[in-house]
Amino acid sequence: LLVSKDLGKHLLEVEDLLQKHGLLEADISAQTERVQALNAAALKFSELEGYQPCDPQIICNRVNHVQTCLEELEELAAKRRKELEDSRQLWTFFQEMEEAEAWIREKEKILAAKTCGRDLSSVVTLTNKHKTMLGELGNRRALLHQTMKKGEKILAKKSFGSVGIQEKMREVCLRWKKLEEVTGLHQQRLEDALNFFQFSAETDDLVAWLQDMYRIVS
Repeated sequence: LLVSKDLGKHLLEVEDLLQKHGLLEADISAQTERVQALNAAALKFSELEGYQPCDPQIICNRVNHVQTCLEELEELAAKRRKELEDSRQLWTFFQEMEEAEAWIREKEKILAAKTCGRDLSSVVTLTNKHKTMLGELGNRRALLHQTMKKGEKILAKKSFGSVGIQEKMREVCLRWKKLEEVTGLHQQRLEDALNFFQFSAETDDLVAWLQDMYRIVS
């Protein structure tokens, strides 16, 4: 288990491997306590005077051998944990990027289906919804920035599996940039529509007022 090259193929699998590794570490820790007790017993045995069933040095050598083997196990366990932690970091990055891409796709569909309204009331409603979306966009931008930082840290480590990170970051960045462009264009269309319908409403009011004045003076 400690020399296994299986580091998981997705986040859930890595989490499962880490949980199993934690149990193994607990077992090693328990054995460490046993070895410490054996060391203490061997020391007492070596200090006995009189009859001894075997050479105390043999006992000490055996205990030392067990101690050395246990230390090697601890080193392997520490190395394995680091590899699994690196794997978790990698797959966390990819999962967060997939979530970001899914969010972008959802907003792309919404923007593609949006109209600019048929009258002043509908334009105002759409404008308010768009403002809400802009807030969501800001929050998602902050999350994406954090994920990008994680990707940069993984690349800096030059650890396993870093191949594909730069490509994924580039793809998502381009898609995000496109989303912001489309969002900006839609906002501009809404503003133009709002200005138009406000102008139309004000013009209608003015025409109605003029008609009333003509009736009064005629």
